[in-house]
Amino acid sequence: MQTIHTHATTGPTRLDESCIYLAEMRLKYPDATEEQLEQLKQNNFATWLSDYVSHCLAIGHPPKYWLREIVCGPKFVAKSYPRYCTRGYAFRVLKENTARRTVDCGVSSSTGDDVYYGNVREILEIQYPGMIGMRCTVFYREWYDNVVGRGVSTDAFGVTSVHSRRRLDYYDPFIFASQADQIRQRNDPWIVVMSINPRIRVQGVFDPLQQQLTEEDGEIGEFDEDDSDSSCSSSDNSSDAE
Repeated sequence: MQTIHTHATTGPTRLDESCIYLAEMRLKYPDATEEQLEQLKQNNFATWLSDYVSHCLAIGHPPKYWLREIVCGPKFVAKSYPRYCTRGYAFRVLKENTARRTVDCGVSSSTGDDVYYGNVREILEIQYPGMIGMRCTVFYREWYDNVVGRGVSTDAFGVTSVHSRRRLDYYDPFIFASQADQIRQRNDPWIVVMSINPRIRVQGVFDPLQQQLTEEDGEIGEFDEDDSDSSCSSSDNSSDAE
């Protein structure tokens, strides 16, 4: 749970406090590289943020209420789902020993010019205690080696394949649902990956508004009329994970 909390505080949402932390670290370690500073942030930022909020409260400059709830950490019980719908995608957890040659439990994520391909191993929702009760959905996943020529190849027709037996050795095991795009995989010695176009989206035109469900609707994610007969992540299919 602590690993998920660290990812939530250092993830894609840029906090102003993150810039303050990096500025302090640059003064403290003037010879540190950007990679070393990023590693410091991954290891220490959650603790530093809690101390920072306590200091602001002590001097009479309370931060935003949602930030005060985040630094207290999430609840110790997370909900696990086999399926999660968002942004026109229907993400699924990888099932072991499946006989299907083509599966759609894959995900891709881009960081700059680098594209990573992998599988969703678990879908977890954590909730922070407090009046706001913020929730966060993350995917626990594994990534294939993304080194071109060793783990990833693209043929003359633009078809991308990844080596099924090569994995990344070191990586953050979690990713936000908002960071992931869905892909379809065809299992061969090299796995052929194909991007999935989200439902109700015309490629190359614009991204339509996605209907968001409220907490009273009892669902997580977004509602798709074509898939209304199958709940994407209802409480009936969920389980609690310690």
